[in-house]
Amino acid sequence: MTGIRPASDYGRQAFVLRALANEARLMIVHRLDKGESCVCDLVELVGLDQSTVSRHLAVLKAAGIVDRERRGHHIYYRLVAPCVVDFVTCAAAIAADQGVPIMPDGKVLPFGSVNQGEKPAEPGVCGDTPLPSGLPADGKDGLA
Repeated sequence: MTGIRPASDYGRQAFVLRALANEARLMIVHRLDKGESCVCDLVELVGLDQSTVSRHLAVLKAAGIVDRERRGHHIYYRLVAPCVVDFVTCAAAIAADQGVPIMPDGKVLPFGSVNQGEKPAEPGVCGDTPLPSGLPADGKDGLA
């Protein structure tokens, strides 16, 4: 059995996961898995304004998921970490298997919402295993 990795390793992993934790960024990653794309095409795909899409791309670039290249007046993005597509595919399968609830407007119910008939899990406990030290008892990590 190996030892537990330093907290900084988990922090780096969480940084990458947070970069993926947005519907628009997931759409961008899925599109870039098919090949590079100009920002203007991604704006059309996501349906957001150019500055918002550029901010999403900056988050993905900071996480090391995409890279960019300027060609004249256009900037093209490409996926440099295609392994994230496997993770996203896995997340989609989990969501489908668990019947993740969708609201009438197409949005997923937020964390903390409880399906009718389900009892919420006790904070800080996963089965009989307590959360790792360093996490607050309420199970929140301070992320927005």
